[in-house]
Amino acid sequence: MLCEICGDNEAEFIVLVEGAKLPVCHGCSKFGKVLVSLASQRRAEEAAAGEKKYARTQPEFDLVEDYAEKIKNARMKTGFSVEDFAKKIAEKKAFLEKIESGHAKPPEGLALKLQKELGIKLLEEVSDSISPAGSSSSKGVTLGDIVFLKKKKKGDE
Repeated sequence: MLCEICGDNEAEFIVLVEGAKLPVCHGCSKFGKVLVSLASQRRAEEAAAGEKKYARTQPEFDLVEDYAEKIKNARMKTGFSVEDFAKKIAEKKAFLEKIESGHAKPPEGLALKLQKELGIKLLEEVSDSISPAGSSSSKGVTLGDIVFLKKKKKGDE
């Protein structure tokens, strides 16, 4: 990127000049207020591009099929009424009743809390993997596949 003021040198800074943000060289940076140093930004980008980043996917959990039954039976074994148990776990009675009837699914945080309080297993782990960042784990059709197919079709005609 060239300097917007002199047009000669490589732009090293983003400078605020009379209300406009301009990429400028070192010599022209004195004409405004330096906002960003592009040299340090480029080094950071180059370092990041050189590294292979891995995204650790959080393990996914699914509720067990009979979660409503398990919660209701375990609560009844403890001897708590719906109202008392709702107070104990700091949830609304109506929401707990909906969960026990199977009309609502507890969010993961509440499911963990219920597991702990009732001593039951409500969540089962689906996956725990490490995959390269930005990679797709699905084997579906991509836009590139569609373009390739269309080009191939045109070539056959």
